[in-house]
Amino acid sequence: MNSPRPRVIKRRLGGAETEIGLRGFPKFCQDDEILRLWRELIAGTLPENRRERFSKSAHRATLLNQGRCYKDSEWLEYATPECISAKETTLQETAGLGIITKAIERFKAKHARFEKLSAHKCNRNTVIVDGPFSGNSHYISSASLGSHGNYIALRNYSGGGKHDPPIGFGAFESVLETFFLSRSCIMGNGWFEILPRGGIRFLLSQRTDVTLARSSHTPANGDKPLFNPSDEAHARADIWRRFHDVAEDSNMSEVQIYLKRGIMDILLALAEAEDFFISPPSFGDERFARGVVSGHTAIGRFWNTDPRAQSVVLLDNGEYWSALDFQFYLLEEAHRYFREGRGPLTEERREVLALWEETLGDISRFDLAKLSTYLDWAAVLYRAIIPYCEGAGIDSERLILPGERGGHFYDAIAYDTPFETKRGRAKILSHFLQTIIEYANVDVGRGIYGTLLKRGLMRRLFSDEEKLAAETMPPMETRANYREALLGAVAEKRPSWAVNETDWMLVKCDNGNIRYNHYMRNPYRARIPEISEPFEQWFERYNYFK
Repeated sequence: MNSPRPRVIKRRLGGAETEIGLRGFPKFCQDDEILRLWRELIAGTLPENRRERFSKSAHRATLLNQGRCYKDSEWLEYATPECISAKETTLQETAGLGIITKAIERFKAKHARFEKLSAHKCNRNTVIVDGPFSGNSHYISSASLGSHGNYIALRNYSGGGKHDPPIGFGAFESVLETFFLSRSCIMGNGWFEILPRGGIRFLLSQRTDVTLARSSHTPANGDKPLFNPSDEAHARADIWRRFHDVAEDSNMSEVQIYLKRGIMDILLALAEAEDFFISPPSFGDERFARGVVSGHTAIGRFWNTDPRAQSVVLLDNGEYWSALDFQFYLLEEAHRYFREGRGPLTEERREVLALWEETLGDISRFDLAKLSTYLDWAAVLYRAIIPYCEGAGIDSERLILPGERGGHFYDAIAYDTPFETKRGRAKILSHFLQTIIEYANVDVGRGIYGTLLKRGLMRRLFSDEEKLAAETMPPMETRANYREALLGAVAEKRPSWAVNETDWMLVKCDNGNIRYNHYMRNPYRARIPEISEPFEQWFERYNYFK
């Protein structure tokens, strides 16, 4: 089936990859016993009768919702199936927490020695280093976990006809650069850093602090680029390309995830509109033109220290703008795009624009109580960190210290300040970091986020029933539905066949002697035409599995 050549994207396909940190579980290595434990844990994301979907060699399971769970480097990763909207992606990402939680519970039921095993959806490794100067400046092991957004984008202006000009990657960079640099205030999940004199300060985002390069093909671990220019279409490459956002934060809040996905859909639409976007004024602040982390990424780190989003930088035109100023500018460009009829204003996009505007208004007023109901960094700060400080007689304002990296903050709280907890005395920084990690516990029945959700202190988008259904139901309007029908037929009619690999465009199967690769290049193909025919005729017609 040929893919259509749309002039604009009305419903953008997208998905998310979420790296999960494990506590109380051995680090991945080539030891036979550890390999067996990892395989058993990942296979546990599938029912016992569907284990043909688990690839032992790749440590990867194709889930019933057509998401995937697999070992990535040294941690666990859950990838949603491709979804037809930002809200559907949010639902599938949230459903993944339940899938991982059930797999861990099954594993712990068989292995009593792993009773303390837990999984966490945060951007930093979950092992705290005992001291701020233990080989690195992050007070934590150096690997950076995260959540990566995947989005289908147009290859050419006006939909990809042979005479239409290509959309260069620079078009995406021109629209998204200032958004990425200024988004910590609306996308962050909260963290702390150690200042040069041993004090600590609160950060909005965990991810911004490990973003170094503006654009590069960096490996999956270590410091991240602001842009990842890799171009894997996951569809017909002459029409489509993939935009891969590797620098985003992992979030627990359903509303915040939805806002993140929805804004990206709109901003990509702006980039796909030829001769439309008017770039904001360029940066001209000499403070950020020096040092190891220099240029625009240093500005992102500067804004990451300011929950009120009031810190300003000098522009080439002599004006001073804050992170909020850039966010309001991009929001107005988005409104102009729809006012001029450059693309369809769907109900979801209308909802996202209203939520974006609401969020910026709440931040400009610094309404922390309201922000804590739908932004992770605000929930951590307002519901956990500030109450801890009040109970200990510590002024929490001493934790909010906007300014440049390397500045002198003489009133900062020392990282090793003794702090009384329910479990005894601890160093204040270690306790705060442990709290943030526990906020992001994948098991929402046990973590801080889950507790706030149950108490009605966090806004919901989905009921528990909707999330439970999404654990086993693929999105019905994408290729995920197509693949699930195919794999269901394989399991029913050819049970001796194993599924080696699946992704948005490919299914690989074999029976030990024959391998079959089935490609799906149309990203909007949701059903197989032969689905209504008896599967035996379907197999015989195409001779797939003989």
